[in-house]
Formats: sequence, structure tokens, C-alpha cells
Amino acid sequence: MIKFIDICKTYTSKKQTVQALDHVSLTIQDGDIYGIIGLSGAGKSTLLSMINGLEVPTSGSVLVDGVNIPSLSFSEMLQKRRKIGMIFQQFELLNSKTVRHNISLPLIIAGEDRKTIDAKVDKMLQFVQLEDKADVYPDQLSGGQKQRVGIARALITEPSILLCDEATSALDPDTMESILDLLKEINRKLHITIVMVTHQIYAIQKICHNVAVMENGRVIEEGNVFDIFSNPQQRITQNFVRSVIPDQITPAVCSRVRTEETSNYEILRLKFTGDSALGDLVYQINRKFLQVRTRIIHATVTELDEQTLGILILQVIGPEEEIQAVEAFCKENQVHCEEVKCEYGL
Repeated sequence: MIKFIDICKTYTSKKQTVQALDHVSLTIQDGDIYGIIGLSGAGKSTLLSMINGLEVPTSGSVLVDGVNIPSLSFSEMLQKRRKIGMIFQQFELLNSKTVRHNISLPLIIAGEDRKTIDAKVDKMLQFVQLEDKADVYPDQLSGGQKQRVGIARALITEPSILLCDEATSALDPDTMESILDLLKEINRKLHITIVMVTHQIYAIQKICHNVAVMENGRVIEEGNVFDIFSNPQQRITQNFVRSVIPDQITPAVCSRVRTEETSNYEILRLKFTGDSALGDLVYQINRKFLQVRTRIIHATVTELDEQTLGILILQVIGPEEEIQAVEAFCKENQVHCEEVKCEYGL
């Protein structure tokens, strides 16, 4: 388990003092894939680097399996870091050394014998699907292959925690997808806790179980991915989520609705979760409420952490009392329902 307890981090120079982290408290359970997301300068990478002691808090505690990381001696820290792997955005490989040598480095530094090193590297090359690249140099690899080398190097010491600092940010979409799939496989097969810092909300959506949203050195929202994505509370979280799960009406559609419809209507945003996402609510509305008619303006279905989230924007046309009855009917069926205005940025 990883626990951040009331973490503050202040950087002081001659010209100014910067509060990089402001009373951050988080708990990451063993075996989790935990995402930390925020814009540049939010403090997420600083927080991540405290897990392996690359950054030290100005105040507060960082507990990894009950051990307060800032209190460790240099030699104790080196031992602890063997169980905490890390991968980076820019791969950090030695271009003058082969793939095999790059992966071997942590074991060479630890003084392992050659036979043990070779056996472990061969196994890891197979795991990251680079068996045929063992004797080539990083400059001969694609970005995705370089990141697989970085992952293999991080895993070679058999860590219990893997830290990912913007590990997919330098990759094209297809390559990012394959690396995210590999990280998910690492978590599932090797039972390694993964902590991922990113500004890419899709990476959180794809593999994370829990997420913390950071802004200006503070955690402004946290929880399991499904809850955060289905009902984001903070403006920055809403903006992140809407970039992968749109729930707004476009300006063109808004204009068409306003000009085409002269009867009384409301526009409802319906959010379906779990089994209700697969239901036939619109059919039931049209059958039950004969004085109203409906028009689907927007619809999307997304899978989050093996759960289903459906979003439907529905125009309901008819008498006011019947529209209110439709809203009540939706809520009775455990569907989140809210009225939205037909204007851009609603």
C-alpha cells in the first residue's frame, strides 16, 4: 500500500517560492492501477517521484508498505528502489548499448552473476515481445519498442510497484494502445501495483481502476474511474472527461433544434450505468407517454473498468406535465436525468 499523508512541497529560489504540492493525501491499494491526471504544473510528477525518493516532501509522510520513504538512509533507499520500477516519457535508454545491455543494467549494478542476468533478460525480452531485438541498439527501434525496453528494464528486478511518468505521451495512438495493453497485462499477470501520471485522459479511461485529479498542487477530485467519469464534479475533470466521452450538443445541432421546433419541449441528458445502459428506456417512454414524442440528439456508450456507461441526450416534446412525468419515470428506473439548455457549452 502507498499512502501520501498531508504532503507539502515548496521550492524556494531567490526570486520566488513555489508551492508544488499543497496538503495532498491519497491512498493507493496493492494491485491497483491508479491514475494521477492534471495539466502541466499540477504537481503530479512531483508527487509520483516521492514514492521512490527522487523527491522529498517539505512536510508530510510517504508510506510504502508502512515504511516512511523520506526517513530512509541512502543504503536503505537503494534497497527499496529495487522493488519500485519506473518508466519515463523519453525512454532514458543508453544509445551506445544494446537492448540486452539496457535491460541488464539494474542487475549489473546490483552485482548479479552473468548466468542469472542472461536468464532473467531472456525471460523479460519474451514478455515484452522483443526477443528478436536483443542485440540491436535503441536508435534502430521505434518509439513503442523503446518504451518496451524501458518497461523490461523497470521489471527486471521484479518490483512490486511500477511508476509511469507520462509513459505514453510521446507515442502515436496505435502504439499508445499497445503499451497500455501491456501495462494492463503486467498488472494482471505479475500483480504489480501501477501508478500512472498522465495528462491523457484516454490512458486513465483505458486501464485505471482509480484516479486522482490534480490542479495547482492539490487533489481536487478522486475516486474510482467509473464514478468520476460518470459524474465529474470539478470543471477541469468535466473538461477532461468530455474529451473522451462527449455529452454536449454541438452548435449546429443546437441551432437546428431552436429553429425547427416550435412546440413545448425540454432537452434531457440521461446517464445509464450498469445493466440500465443496455435497456430500452426510449421505447418505454414512447409507449407509456402517448402525448409526448422524442428525438435522440446525441448518444454514446463507453466501457469503464469493465462497467458500462451510456449517455443519451433526448429532446422530449409535449405538454409540460407530461415532460415532468417522463423525468420522474427515468429517475424511477435508476437513470440519472437532468435538463440541459440548447446552447453551446451547456
